[in-house]
Amino acid sequence: MAPAWRDRALCYVHPFMPKPLKPGLTGVSLSYTDAPPKNPADARRWIQEAVRSGRYTATDHVGQRLNQRQLDMDDLFYAIEHPRRVEPYPDMPRHGGTCWRLYGLDLEQEQEIGVGIEAYLDERGRWAVLCTIFAVKE
Repeated sequence: MAPAWRDRALCYVHPFMPKPLKPGLTGVSLSYTDAPPKNPADARRWIQEAVRSGRYTATDHVGQRLNQRQLDMDDLFYAIEHPRRVEPYPDMPRHGGTCWRLYGLDLEQEQEIGVGIEAYLDERGRWAVLCTIFAVKE
């Protein structure tokens, strides 16, 4: 059986990154109980749900790093779907969310890779920005 991520577009990068809404602005009707993830378990679920649903964008930097490391989007999706660990990352979020690093194996399970992601909320729901991918030295 083909992996679930095979049925969606490999990488959709919208030319304009979606603008997250800030709670409290006029006309914003977000649930105030739903906020970006604050712990690794919630971040893992949030990011996996967003990617499975196609609610993600990938930066140009991700494409550059994939080429540089001779990986493809399937490797990135596999690491997201099967992370060995998830850690918060102290980077400044650009969409009002929280930043995370997911670590997992590539599709062929030959090397561990890390994926830098911001999880955020806007009027369309839970989203993820795939920011970078890097090789993990053990």
